[in-house]
Amino acid sequence: MAESKPVKVESLKIWGLLDAIGSADVTVGLHEEDGGRLKAESTVAQLAYWNEFGTSNIPARAAYRQYADSSALTEAGRALLRDLARATDATGAQSALGDFGTKLAQGLWRHVDSFSNPPNAPYTIKKKGFNDPLVETGQTRDSIAAVIWSDGKRARKIYARR
Repeated sequence: MAESKPVKVESLKIWGLLDAIGSADVTVGLHEEDGGRLKAESTVAQLAYWNEFGTSNIPARAAYRQYADSSALTEAGRALLRDLARATDATGAQSALGDFGTKLAQGLWRHVDSFSNPPNAPYTIKKKGFNDPLVETGQTRDSIAAVIWSDGKRARKIYARR
């Protein structure tokens, strides 16, 4: 793995750009307000929670936490700082936040798509016809998105894969 190099940025410029765009946040993952219903009364966010932390019948498959603990966040954060350093106005800063969210959402989508341990039980493999612990129809995985919030309101939603 290549050694990480520090990113030099003009911190006053970045703070000025962030101040110009107001209160902005980026959230990545499954957003409960989008809901998406699966079989019965479960939402995609509920199913992802049960898979992440496990139930009495499902082993924990901590894909979201593994991704959050990976170097992907550090790399995306460095890219965000570089993009903010290049931005010249609030529009450029908002674009940098969107790119940051997109990178993280796409990385999480790929991580969930390739997650394989622990594997499905033999019964589940027979029922599904394949062994992909976090994917059956793809609805939950394909609901992964980045949401850009501005002053507490959803400003933009970017799906990782659609």
